[in-house]
Amino acid sequence: MNILYCGIFDGAAWRAEYAMLEGFQRIGHSVSCCNYMDSRALFEALHACQTSSKKPDIVFIQYGPGFPAEALSSIAIPVAFMASEFSIDSARHLLDAPRKPDLVLAHSQQVCEYALSKGINAVRVHHAYNPRFYNKLDVPYKYEISFVGNFSERRMLVLLETMLKGYDIHVVTSTNAEEVNRIYNESKITLHIHASEETYIPTRFFEVMPTKACLLCEQLGNNNDPSLGSDYFEMFSDLSELCEKIDFLLANEDKRTGMVTKSMALASRHTWAARMEEYTQHFQALLG
Repeated sequence: MNILYCGIFDGAAWRAEYAMLEGFQRIGHSVSCCNYMDSRALFEALHACQTSSKKPDIVFIQYGPGFPAEALSSIAIPVAFMASEFSIDSARHLLDAPRKPDLVLAHSQQVCEYALSKGINAVRVHHAYNPRFYNKLDVPYKYEISFVGNFSERRMLVLLETMLKGYDIHVVTSTNAEEVNRIYNESKITLHIHASEETYIPTRFFEVMPTKACLLCEQLGNNNDPSLGSDYFEMFSDLSELCEKIDFLLANEDKRTGMVTKSMALASRHTWAARMEEYTQHFQALLG
């Protein structure tokens, strides 16, 4: 398959685009990359779709914010859009465009349902992780509980309330993958708290899987996917249940480490390379 891949290719190796590109290439696809944040590069790439002797079979757009909706009108071949953000607002400009994507790979149920309501072929897909950055380290535990992520008002409130209950939480806002991986491996429990009221399955869900941390995740709501399983992480719905689950996991080491072992065993199913096999199947179905 010949793919024009429009993403953010800015040299930052931690971006999912590079792991996804490698996954596509391992499968055997011919992939041309375009950094759509560079308007000239995007114009030239889309122009080549119409004039090149070797036209791509499909245009694949990742993420979306920053991709001009009006550019869709110039694309005559099938377009697949990976709506990687949980919020509908991040994808709405493309889903509401006069020329809509032909396929939406949605990372949240709310975006999937919105696309379907617009008459767009849409399927739920999940994030994944890059094993070059996230893996098991032979390091001792330093923290009983950690939280890794950017602050939002909602997250700060939950963390503060939990700390006021007497729990010592190591809070890290770094986006450096090497540092984050080390924190995961040094933590008995790592928390995920939704940034807003909207639920979603975060990238962190998969990043933690190959590490020594046990994930304690806020309830996933209608984004919960039973096919992912449920016996290698814990969930909480409110402050009381969060504290209850922390106490349980810290007091039951065999249970916690057993969950971590199960998580590690499942991790290889959720690398970006494995996920590109799934995407390929969706692309092939679109192309017929």
